[in-house]
Amino acid sequence: MKRKLIKQKSAFTITLPIDWIRENNLENAEEIELTQENNSILISTESKPKNLKKTINLNNGDEHYYRILIENGYLRGIDVLNLNYDDEKVFEIIQNVISNLIGFEIIEQKKYSCLISQTAMPTTDEFEAIIQRLIYLIEYLSQQTLDSINLNSFNNLKKFEKIIADIRKFSLFCRRTIHKQKIVSRTDEVFLDLLLERLVITAYQHYFMYEKLSKLNEKKETKVRKEIIEHYMQSLSLYEKFKKMFFKNNAKEFFEINKIWNKLYMKESQKKFKNCSEKESIILFHSMNHAFEVFLMAQPNTTELYEEIQKLAKKWIYLQKIEELYLKFLNTLS
Repeated sequence: MKRKLIKQKSAFTITLPIDWIRENNLENAEEIELTQENNSILISTESKPKNLKKTINLNNGDEHYYRILIENGYLRGIDVLNLNYDDEKVFEIIQNVISNLIGFEIIEQKKYSCLISQTAMPTTDEFEAIIQRLIYLIEYLSQQTLDSINLNSFNNLKKFEKIIADIRKFSLFCRRTIHKQKIVSRTDEVFLDLLLERLVITAYQHYFMYEKLSKLNEKKETKVRKEIIEHYMQSLSLYEKFKKMFFKNNAKEFFEINKIWNKLYMKESQKKFKNCSEKESIILFHSMNHAFEVFLMAQPNTTELYEEIQKLAKKWIYLQKIEELYLKFLNTLS
């Protein structure tokens, strides 16, 4: 690796590789170590990748509040969480939350505290597979919701709870990974993080719709009219076009999404709300919200994100292979 000398008034400077700086947590460091050996200079640092630690007190709150605190620590890239609580029942909540955090496990438990640590982290190529799984799982959730509406049957809420838990788990993992392992550039990191968050919100539109309809179904309301179902199906078609933008780098779909969204959200929905049943109003409400979220996700920059993920995944795998070959070479010397 070559570096150009830059002449200053009374000295010379060189630049250092940005990847090496980031891997050794030197972006805010004041000093590095230089060792002169004959005609060589060794640049080194005592700064190793740190295990980030945080203590969280889980007192005077509820399950939802505790979940947010723990998940936020996970998303921020914390490696070790020390959780303190004043009620032994909180530990059961912690177990449920940790079961949805890929790579995290409880490694120590006391009466009123426990230690949670990162024990494994999937590789970059696995990240690509998981983000694909996340996007297709949301599509599966929407199809299951549509089938239930057509059949006027909503007695499988447990299945939907499991699907939405998996979607949330995959999204949390992907968001943590882009912050911890530099999956994309810093500029794209913001866009991808926001996209992942909106994907979960999109999935919740289907889940909340099903949940409300399952409660209404106990009242044995009549079936949903065909025009309301078609409205929901048009909303789902936006998601199909979003996938083409994301996976196939097809920016043309953006204009179609914009046109359909404007039709559903601005023109048709308000008219359809008149003279509709409670069940139909729930479907219309969540269809509108779903259409709006997909519209926000499917911005022009979406077409570039997946391509960047694939490039970096290939680069990561290539570097891993180079490292393996180098280690084998060193073993032959010894």
